[in-house]
Amino acid sequence: AGAMGACARRDGVVSTAWFRWRGYARVDELAARVEARAEAEAEDGDGGTRMRWVSSALTRACATQGATIWLGILGEAFDVSRGREHYGVGGGYEFFAGRDASRAFVSGNFTEDGLVADVTGLSPGNLESIRGWRNFMREKYAFVGYIRGGAFYDKRGEPTAMKHAFDAGVALHDIEKARTLERQTMYEDCSSMWNERDGGFVWCSPAEDGAERYPRNETTVSASGEHSSRCACFRELGVSDVRRVYSGCALTDTRCQTSTGRMAPSDTRATKRRCRRRASIRLGARAFEN
Repeated sequence: AGAMGACARRDGVVSTAWFRWRGYARVDELAARVEARAEAEAEDGDGGTRMRWVSSALTRACATQGATIWLGILGEAFDVSRGREHYGVGGGYEFFAGRDASRAFVSGNFTEDGLVADVTGLSPGNLESIRGWRNFMREKYAFVGYIRGGAFYDKRGEPTAMKHAFDAGVALHDIEKARTLERQTMYEDCSSMWNERDGGFVWCSPAEDGAERYPRNETTVSASGEHSSRCACFRELGVSDVRRVYSGCALTDTRCQTSTGRMAPSDTRATKRRCRRRASIRLGARAFEN
């Protein structure tokens, strides 16, 4: 009863119509499923830190109009009532209320099929994005508790296989990010520019000791098999399958064109001739008028 009062009641009334819509015939049927341990606290294995727990059924109950609004992500429940204009009835993200829809934070699939906690098959980068949203929730909204009996913690409060897989995925992302930063420190990114008329260019300025550096299209493959490429500056002239010279660029060029603009060189010359011709006509017309 205390759990129900803490979550689904503001003025002492709970919408029975909402519960029937969710598949519960009676309010007390939900209360029976929530049970007295819905907001139980349990000590962790170290015997020190205490963790707050809520049930997945109780989290769903918090989507009631006029009640406190809870939202779940990565097995953690947050009170997002202060964002009622977003997560309340009629809000742009009301479909997130009362459930853990972790996958939808990166998939953009806001149908019932997409509003799920299952993050199976997502790339380490996508898992990191979900972690970023979870951290955003931690910073902006009040933490309620960990969701027991959901996708990330079982009914005993133990991490599930999905929670372990998620942790491994974001750890892999962090390792790859550290490797990327280390490589960017060794070989800086090229300078670049693009405009509609001239197209795109990359170039490398000399190093601090005055040595020339050359732009190369570098490809890297992550431990998860994802390919990425960037323009990096190298002192060495050597090339390989993963360190390529840009098309149309000589081995010793320090500036390379990566894309053409809207007008090809021949079109540019023709345009200049037309402009000169029009200018001559205008000058002739002014001389005639004078």
